[in-house]
Amino acid sequence: MSTKVISRKIPHNHSTGSVHIGSFVKGHLMPIVAVLAAAVTCFFVPFDEQYLGYFDLKTLATLFCTLAVVAAYKNIGFFSWLAKKIVLAFGTLRRVVFCVGVGNLRRFDDSRQRHGSHHLFAPRFRCNGQLQQA
Repeated sequence: MSTKVISRKIPHNHSTGSVHIGSFVKGHLMPIVAVLAAAVTCFFVPFDEQYLGYFDLKTLATLFCTLAVVAAYKNIGFFSWLAKKIVLAFGTLRRVVFCVGVGNLRRFDDSRQRHGSHHLFAPRFRCNGQLQQA
């Protein structure tokens, strides 16, 4: 498996060497919006000594580690490999989408039945399209 390194080139003015502000904003829109939203919320929640207590460091560390693992899997091409294997096993992408969709409907229906609702949300299908005996 080969590793691909993807780099984003930001257009710049060759005469002065400066980066165009518009292209920078387009390339980094999500972090810019997040910083602006955080700055706006500072006006609604006054800054005090309890402010640092609002952060749950255990949750933030767990999210960071999860994102690091997902990024590592992405860099080695694991998700592309897995997607190809799944499509090859089902034959077509349409069958994969159908089975995932029906599986989610069945899970929703099963949770409704466990909680006392007898309304059937979706018919019981197997992935090959035949009705399943209830």
